[in-house]
Amino acid sequence: MRRVRRLIVLGLIASPSGTAWAQNATTPGAVTLPYPTTMGLSIEWAIAGDANNNGIATVRYRESSSSDWRTGMNLIRVPAGSNATGDFGSGGGKWGNKLAGSLFDLAPGKTYEIDLTLTDPDGGSMTVSTTGATRAIPAVPADAKTKPVTPSTFASTLASAAPGDLLLLGPGTYAPFAMARSGIPDRPIVIRGESADTVVFSPGRVTLNDRSWIYLEDLTIQGEIRMNGASNMVVRRCKIRTGAGGITFEIGNQIPRNNYIVDNDVVGAANWTNDQLGADGYDGGEGIQFTGSGHVVCFNHVKGFRDNISLMEYDEAYEQVSIDICNNDIEQ
Repeated sequence: MRRVRRLIVLGLIASPSGTAWAQNATTPGAVTLPYPTTMGLSIEWAIAGDANNNGIATVRYRESSSSDWRTGMNLIRVPAGSNATGDFGSGGGKWGNKLAGSLFDLAPGKTYEIDLTLTDPDGGSMTVSTTGATRAIPAVPADAKTKPVTPSTFASTLASAAPGDLLLLGPGTYAPFAMARSGIPDRPIVIRGESADTVVFSPGRVTLNDRSWIYLEDLTIQGEIRMNGASNMVVRRCKIRTGAGGITFEIGNQIPRNNYIVDNDVVGAANWTNDQLGADGYDGGEGIQFTGSGHVVCFNHVKGFRDNISLMEYDEAYEQVSIDICNNDIEQ
């Protein structure tokens, strides 16, 4: 009888230990590469278990046309969680148990082979191979239908613009506008000035809310470009002169995705003198401010704002992942 009792006690002791071991072992799930940019790939590897957070995933990768493998940074162990706050409504986000990381300084429009090797001393080690492609730099189709425009014909030409049209604006002063339609993949609607020095929009707001595949190029905007809920937009080689916001895309009817904001000169009215600093100082708006995923904000000159380049906060922040902000010239 004593022997039986001992076995029962040992069994009770062993059972919790076995349960803990099972929870500490990693069960690998799916690998995804959400929202590629022109120069980077995000990696998310869903897992279950690994309660003690000691799983490690190494990364190697190569362009599909190359035989040379490169070593990436290890994926970061990300326990399931949330940064949503009840005080600020529905913003923030939630995520599952995973390993996550990024590949940087990739070439645009290229396919990459990626090997991920998971090691967990508690069990669940394995290697997974996958492929992913960076986005190409947005280009205007060679067969885009060019429509010459003057200030007097702009409104009517814009009203009839269709996917695949390129509105080429001649010198002059134009009225601010709101876009009533979108382009489509590979057939954007392009609004391009002959020169940003001579094609000027008078003070006001250019509104592109909830639109997609609209390209603005080589324009001077005396006011704000507002693109709430917009996706696959391009603002390139434009001059923004504003006393408030510069280029903004907040949440709209949808979450903004994959916008390309490059080579712009964005200048606000803040002087950054001592009397304008602090909580009671001049609130000079935001130069480039946005939320969402997959955006590229690079090679811009931004000057004269409270925040020159910034992401949204609290209940206005949605899925702010896979974003490249780099090589910008920031001034006071």
